[in-house]
Amino acid sequence: MTNRNRYFFYPCNTEKRNIQKKNTQNMFTLKTHVESNTFTLQNALRISRHLQESSINSGDETSIEISRFFCPLNLISNTHIAEINEDLFTSEARIKKQGDYIIYSQKEPRIKNTLYDSLYNTPTITKQNMKSFFMKYIYSLKKILLSLSLLREKEIVVGNIHPSTIWICDECPYIHDFATSFLYSDTERFYRDNRIKTSLFLPLEARILEFITKNDNFGMTMNDLENICEAFIGPGPYSLSALSIFDKTFLEEYKKRSIFSLRWVVNKSKQEVLCRMSQAFPSWNLYGLSIMYLLVMRDFFIRPNQVRFNNNQLLMNIYHQLRKNIAPEFEERDDEIKNMLILDNILFTSNVDDMREIGKT
Repeated sequence: MTNRNRYFFYPCNTEKRNIQKKNTQNMFTLKTHVESNTFTLQNALRISRHLQESSINSGDETSIEISRFFCPLNLISNTHIAEINEDLFTSEARIKKQGDYIIYSQKEPRIKNTLYDSLYNTPTITKQNMKSFFMKYIYSLKKILLSLSLLREKEIVVGNIHPSTIWICDECPYIHDFATSFLYSDTERFYRDNRIKTSLFLPLEARILEFITKNDNFGMTMNDLENICEAFIGPGPYSLSALSIFDKTFLEEYKKRSIFSLRWVVNKSKQEVLCRMSQAFPSWNLYGLSIMYLLVMRDFFIRPNQVRFNNNQLLMNIYHQLRKNIAPEFEERDDEIKNMLILDNILFTSNVDDMREIGKT
């Protein structure tokens, strides 16, 4: 095996290595929960049902894929507190007031660990284990890309891609939080009802749709567009500059490209904007994922007051690909499968010295 191939695939149930797959069935348990009947819980159940119904209709193979990447919720019943048997309550249930409750089940890891725990709450990263950490970073990124490709097929936007909303079991990531998720077809209604909140993990188009939906009787002016782009770039909360990973030149160029590529929204009707913006929805999950992994790069692979990535071309190539995924022109964002192929190619064609240097980053 060549030096490159030694680290090309992370040793965890890959097809490229003849490793016996572990039986993950015993790593999960089906837990029953009783919670207040809220919109977010109903929404999570609705998205979970859509995800699983689509899988069933697509055949057994897709259904297996869903179970490999997601932990959806399953409705058991709607009930009133007076009808609930106390034995059904799990230790997580907290009854705060009288009213309607929902009983549901969810597959959960027996040892609950989030992606945040896996990446951030680990022993101090040293030169000796930095390579292992890097491969964990790449492997989890590729696995989540694959799960997002399935969500693209189901026309679902997660809405809150974050390390704390992804469980890790046997080194594999599972998306489990669908409370803020929505279908492409629900976008207008969710914005109208203030169900979609401003977030670092949603692209600039989300800010445009928020403005258009809340101003039904007014078209967007050029001044409105410039103000939205300015707020998106920053400085300020929920802005790109708040991420502290992009230099001033990039941010200024991003703003210019944003205004230029979105100038078509000026003085257009809400329906015209919604129709065209709907073409961007498939890239929203990828945008959020790329922001998340850019933040991890910032936290672990850039040393303060040092040349970015220590001139490591391997890290630079990954950085530029993630940055491409957040391009202001949504048409320029590669899809999830292409991202996986590009990452493989980056690893395969990288210089062996770059990999060795990661331990010195």
